[in-house]
Amino acid sequence: MKKYLIICLVVLIIVSGTNIDSFADTAIDKQLEAAVLKVKNLFKISDEYDTFNSNVSSDLDNMYFYMNWSDSNLKLDSISVTTDSLGNVISYNKYKPIYEESETRIANYSKEEALKIGLEFIEKINKDIYNEIELIEDKSHLNTFDNEYRFSFNRLVNGIPFMDNTVNISINKYTGKVVSFYSNWDRDMIFPNPEGILSLDEGKKAYINNIGLDLIYKTTYRISPLDTSTQEAKHYLVYSTINANKAIDAFTGEATNS
Repeated sequence: MKKYLIICLVVLIIVSGTNIDSFADTAIDKQLEAAVLKVKNLFKISDEYDTFNSNVSSDLDNMYFYMNWSDSNLKLDSISVTTDSLGNVISYNKYKPIYEESETRIANYSKEEALKIGLEFIEKINKDIYNEIELIEDKSHLNTFDNEYRFSFNRLVNGIPFMDNTVNISINKYTGKVVSFYSNWDRDMIFPNPEGILSLDEGKKAYINNIGLDLIYKTTYRISPLDTSTQEAKHYLVYSTINANKAIDAFTGEATNS
């Protein structure tokens, strides 16, 4: 049936004399229009903006729509959003057209409150992503001169981290508004079921037996020919793996390239 429809479409284009490029452009314009309407509704973007710009790009797997709203009177915050052809939000940024220094350095929102706001935002954008993320703990000290709280998440599948997929979000300390969001997410990936894998202890033994540790020297810092400091490098002995690109297959216990 699908093949029949494609043949009919080709015949229609040939008979009508329709230019294939213009046909494709019309289809893309319709997709872009649908993306704009969805984004405006999702983020409650008003019609008060007098400037709108858009762009389209594609790769082997998907098409991406870049949308930007701004106000020539500089009264409204500028908004930039990127979505794919399926309507998934890839990135979101909202910023003031002119930088304004905060009158106080005392945050109106705590880090815990900001995290809650961020999670609610992610859930609103994509519940599937929301259900598969784990916060990456940041133990660094908060900078009082920073206007934002920043949170990063790893993807969690079957309770197992997949660190190639991440989500980042920033919340303004004073307004409680989301100022940026970015997701790096593989939506078509199929993950193996972890049922029947080796236990952690079995995995450790397999690692020692099949990859192993070696006694090596390391230094406290990387020596550079341009380093003019007088600090001397300190050398120390450690047990470490030389094969940093090797890992243990969780099912077979054999060494594999990671």
